[in-house]
Amino acid sequence: MLGKRGIAVLVDGATYPVARWGVERARCLGAPVHIFPHGAAQVAAQAASYWRNMGRFPVLLADGVTPGRDRPPPLQQYAEIARRYDGLLVLDDTQAVGVLGPHGGGSYLAHGLRGAPVIVGASLAKGFGVPLAVLAGERSRIVDFLNRSETRTHSSGVCAAVLAAGGRAMAINRQAGHALRHQLACRVSELRGALKDAGFRSHGGQFPVQVVRLPAAVDGRRFQQLLERAGVSVLLQTSQAGYALAFVVRADMQPGDGILAARALKHYAKEDVWKRLR
Repeated sequence: MLGKRGIAVLVDGATYPVARWGVERARCLGAPVHIFPHGAAQVAAQAASYWRNMGRFPVLLADGVTPGRDRPPPLQQYAEIARRYDGLLVLDDTQAVGVLGPHGGGSYLAHGLRGAPVIVGASLAKGFGVPLAVLAGERSRIVDFLNRSETRTHSSGVCAAVLAAGGRAMAINRQAGHALRHQLACRVSELRGALKDAGFRSHGGQFPVQVVRLPAAVDGRRFQQLLERAGVSVLLQTSQAGYALAFVVRADMQPGDGILAARALKHYAKEDVWKRLR
C-alpha cells in the first residue's frame, strides 16, 4: 500500500526480520530504504529531513519492544519525526500488545502516542495467545488499506474458531487483564532479583523475556540441556557474540519459580568450564 507512493523507508536497526520483508517489497517498488542504528532518533530525523526535501514522505519502521534489550526505542521521538515531515510511523507491536500499557494497549498507549501519525501492526499470539493479526490506526488510513492493499486479495480470512478465541481473550482482558499484568510484573521482578542474587545480569528491563548472555566459550546447547533436565525451559539464542539464554516469564507461573530457575542456573554455572571463564 505504502510502497506505491513517493515514500522513503527508514528502518530502526533492531526491527524484527518479518517486518523487513515488507521493506523489501517497498524497495522492489522503487522506495529508497535507510537503516539507522537502533534508537538513533537524531539520525532518523536527519534522514527524514533529507528525503522530505527530495520530495518523498518518510515512513519510519520500528518494533515497540525488542526482547533482550533493556530499553524500548524512543517511540515518541519517532512519532514526532513522522509528524514533522508529513510521514508515518509503522510500529510492529507484537511483543507489547496485551502486556504493556493501560488495558494492555501496547506501546501506543504506554508511550502516549495518541493523535500521532502511527499505524500499529501486531500479532495477538504473544500477550493474548491467539493466532490473529491486527492492524490499527486512524480510520482513514485503515480504509485506505482496505482499498489499496493486496493482503486481502492474496490472504485467506480468519476462521470462526480463531475469531471466537480472540473475543474470549478480549473478554478476559476486560475482566482480569490488570490483575494478570500485575502478577506477570511480579514474576518478572522475582526472576530478575533471583538472577541478580545468583550473580547474573539479566537483560530485558521489566519485559517478560529475560536474557542472560553466556561467556563466549560456553557450550550453550549443553547448558540448555542441563537446565531442561532440571525442569527449567529456556530458549537458546545465538549471535556472533556467542550464546544467550532467554527466560520467558508467564503470568500463570507460581511464586518461587523464578528463584528455582536462578538456582538451577547457578548450580550448573559452578562447573569448572564456567568458573574458568567468569
